Amino acid sequence: MENRESGIVLRPFTPSAHKFCVLTQRYGKITLVVLNAQSARCLRQGAIISFLISEKNDSFYTTDRAEIIFIPLPQENHDLYWLHHLLEVCYFFLPMHEPIEEYFIVVSNGIYWMHNHNFTWAQWQVIKKVNIVVLMSLLGFAPPLHLQPSARIIHKTLLWFIDFQKGQKVEFLSQHHDVFAAVSVDHLDVWLLECLQSHPRATVFKTLPFVYNKS
Repeated sequence: MENRESGIVLRPFTPSAHKFCVLTQRYGKITLVVLNAQSARCLRQGAIISFLISEKNDSFYTTDRAEIIFIPLPQENHDLYWLHHLLEVCYFFLPMHEPIEEYFIVVSNGIYWMHNHNFTWAQWQVIKKVNIVVLMSLLGFAPPLHLQPSARIIHKTLLWFIDFQKGQKVEFLSQHHDVFAAVSVDHLDVWLLECLQSHPRATVFKTLPFVYNKS
């Protein structure tokens, strides 16, 4: 039986109704063409999907249809902004066709945690930002010393304990709440904004004003 591929829909390519930018588990960030019109119409940004690749070339991958595994439905505005920011960072920063599974793990776990966690509101605000810190660290940006302890905890939870169930990872983070309590969201914002604004197309980013405190 042919193996199915997992992916996260980063954004559709308009005006095409069939073409999407997708972060996959095994192939990295790709352009995916979904041939079945009904299947394509159901896909939304942030959806975790499963599909069989029917054809691929240097430019795009093709599938007959994509099965939706999970669609995130944020209940709070700040979670909705963060989700779209996470997808935007992936779209602009992650390289095409670079098969690094850690990218997929960081993003998919972050999406899951948004719906399944028992953190306090303050802890969750820090964890969301540190999730972006880990992603930027994988891309080669080095966090300042005072942010590294919390980044290591998130990194360890996301990438080292691969045998942990998602609920166990949430519990592990909850047990280290003192690390996150010591982190300033303002400090996270300053460093992350420096990283993000280094991108040559940073002026077209849409989510920064909703996620970061620039004061």
